[in-house]
Amino acid sequence: MNITYKRYLPALATVFAFAAVTAHAQTSPAVSQDKAQMQSDKADLKRDEKQLKDDKATMKSDKASGKMAAESKDSAKVYEDKQNIKA
Repeated sequence: MNITYKRYLPALATVFAFAAVTAHAQTSPAVSQDKAQMQSDKADLKRDEKQLKDDKATMKSDKASGKMAAESKDSAKVYEDKQNIKA
């Protein structure tokens, strides 16, 4: 073995070991995007559930005041919100 090779071998091994650890520690962009999408989906679900609750209350008050569901503009919203939450 060359003397030069023997001298730089430990330094080269250290560089490769550091590079392997650094590469392993990084998260991939796809994982970050998946986490962001999951958070967005959870926020959308909470917003839809709140809207459904509000729409049900409106529909209940409409029914109590004598409005029929066919007359209520909110009945379509309630139906759509139920369908969105089921999906």
